[in-house]
Amino acid sequence: SVETWRKISLFIAVPSVVIFSYVATKEELDHIHHLEHDPPKFVAYPYLRIRKRKLPYGDGDHTPFSNPLVNPDPED
Repeated sequence: SVETWRKISLFIAVPSVVIFSYVATKEELDHIHHLEHDPPKFVAYPYLRIRKRKLPYGDGDHTPFSNPLVNPDPED
C-alpha cells in the first residue's frame, strides 16, 4: 500500500542516504587530505601532452577538467 512505501521511504531510505553521504564525504575528505601531503609526481610518458595547437580555452595548455591537486604539471 501507499502508506507502507511511505514509511519505508521515510524510515529506511532517507536515513540510509544520510549515513552513506556522511561516509562518502568523510572518505573523500581523507583522500584530499592525503593528496595535499603527498601529491602525485609527473611522469613524462611519450603519449601525454601532445599538442599540435593550443587548446581554445584557458591558458591553452590545460583542459577545463585539470585539477592541480590530482593532475601534476611538469613545470612544478
